[in-house]
Amino acid sequence: MEAIHYLDDFLIIGLPDPHGGERELEIALGLCQRLGVPIAEHKTEGPATTLTFLSMELDTENLTVQLPSDKLERLQRERSGCGRVGDAAPSESCNR
Repeated sequence: MEAIHYLDDFLIIGLPDPHGGERELEIALGLCQRLGVPIAEHKTEGPATTLTFLSMELDTENLTVQLPSDKLERLQRERSGCGRVGDAAPSESCNR
């Protein structure tokens, strides 16, 4: 089992488990409880092969990482304006 920590978010990664990873999740949650690390149950996902971490959708079966569709659409809209995020008008170097 491996843990990735970024600010107050944790990603626990384990090897494929024929029992679905429930035991590893129990161990990780128990360790957090013993260490006094608060767990936001509404943000707890898994065990799963696809989940969201730091606003990115991780898929371990297809080995892909992508932005959720709403964030991707927002970035595409902002990009189509040819300006930087938050610019009031397109920049002069805009190539349409």
